[in-house]
Amino acid sequence: MLVRPVAAETLTLPLPAGRETHFAFESGLLELALQYAPGDHSLEVISLEGLSQKRMFNMLENGRFDVMHLALHELRTQSVMNLLSQHGLMVYQNLLVRYPYDFYFYVRRDSKPLHDLIEQGFQAATENGVIDKYFQAHPGIAYATRFLQDHPDLRIIDLGNPEMTENNSADIHRYWLEH
Repeated sequence: MLVRPVAAETLTLPLPAGRETHFAFESGLLELALQYAPGDHSLEVISLEGLSQKRMFNMLENGRFDVMHLALHELRTQSVMNLLSQHGLMVYQNLLVRYPYDFYFYVRRDSKPLHDLIEQGFQAATENGVIDKYFQAHPGIAYATRFLQDHPDLRIIDLGNPEMTENNSADIHRYWLEH
């Protein structure tokens, strides 16, 4: 099978309009992968209306469900703090539900060269130690680390994730903050 190699190009990442800083950690990881991938690539973040976490806050406030997931590193982002305040919601600080999961970047099914490029970039950045440095330097991760240190009596409920196997998540646990 002949496949056109991925040349120097700009890759696009859609994010909910107004939420670019909220997803800065994830988009930063993808930028690192592109920096360490073969070739010369850049990332363009495209803001799209309608992709909104605000809808979930509205549904929570209106009783459509009772609890909403927020990752610990998301709590101090300005957009989440604003939404919590606007909707009169609070974070219950004595309980943490820990649910390990990977997050993925998806490409079109016919984009195998792009998939391979991003995977090579992540592998090279991981081997170089850049991913670990980026992870530890992120303000949200620093907040999560402090939160765990400041709450020694935090009750933690661990939920298993049957989707996480050694095939897809062998190295992910080193990024989970222990309490």
